[in-house]
Amino acid sequence: TAESFSKSGFYEIVPCLYSRLVSLLQSSRDYGRLAEIHGRIRDAYTVLNKTQNTKRMFNSYFRVGFHGSLFGELSGRDFIYKEAPFTKLAEITHRLQTFYGDKFGQDRVVVIKDSNIVDEKQLDSDKGYLQITFVEPYLEDFELRRRTTEFHCNYGLKRFVHSLPFTIDGQTHGSLSTQYKRKCILTTSRCFPYMKTRLLVVSMESHILTPIEVALEDVTRRVEQL
Repeated sequence: TAESFSKSGFYEIVPCLYSRLVSLLQSSRDYGRLAEIHGRIRDAYTVLNKTQNTKRMFNSYFRVGFHGSLFGELSGRDFIYKEAPFTKLAEITHRLQTFYGDKFGQDRVVVIKDSNIVDEKQLDSDKGYLQITFVEPYLEDFELRRRTTEFHCNYGLKRFVHSLPFTIDGQTHGSLSTQYKRKCILTTSRCFPYMKTRLLVVSMESHILTPIEVALEDVTRRVEQL
């Protein structure tokens, strides 16, 4: 509903939703409801006007992987979870570990600390494993040319990205000349925002960035944050 979008901070959607209702109320001459609806539209535009030059808060996203027969049909599947703005990795990890620990037994639910590819053969068949990673919305350059506002960069999202640093000799981090990065792009079954707060990951692609590409990306990100 329009009220739900307003509470979620997606004020741009509110006038679009109410516009469909306005035409119906006009034909039925329900002027009381029309006054109420136009008041809500005005409120949405008022908020947008006040926040034009301020940083807005949008949701945080995490990839959650389920591994082990303990999770049944969830095993081997990844989901993207939509969380409140500024949610920390430790918060969602504690919440999910507690939830599934209460369900299956705290000693049977294990959190995998890294984001590497999970080898199911190395896992204890009597336990369930959670792999939780912070991800960010992923937009191609051509999409960014169309999505010129913070709102448009955080609405209608179905692709997310996280990066794994590595070096050729097997270390996670190295010098500027030896630091590689694997960028993993995840695609969900539907777009956020959605009625559910988690969506199934239906595909994943990865790209290897060379040391010079890693350095260039880091510099670009720091410039954007200024």
